[in-house]
Amino acid sequence: TWCRAGSTVGQAIITGLAIDTHDDNMAFISVNVAKTNDPACSTSAWGFVLPLTTPLQNLMFSQLLAARSNGIFVELSGSGLCDTHAGIETLTFVNF
Repeated sequence: TWCRAGSTVGQAIITGLAIDTHDDNMAFISVNVAKTNDPACSTSAWGFVLPLTTPLQNLMFSQLLAARSNGIFVELSGSGLCDTHAGIETLTFVNF
């Protein structure tokens, strides 16, 4: 069992991905199911945000893109914090 601090979605399909290079290089992710343990700070329609500043984060984005392109179910978890972008929980875990 993985230790996750924030919210989780399982058996989810990624319904949207957006990349913003204007502010701080980040990807926004939406899914087709509601998150469990959603933090109070998470008020956006986007489920998660992923900074794209490290090689690991870019690898995570590649996994998200592959899952989105192929309609693969994913499990995603967040940090429990909206510290990357106001109103959106930061993504910390991807599994598919």
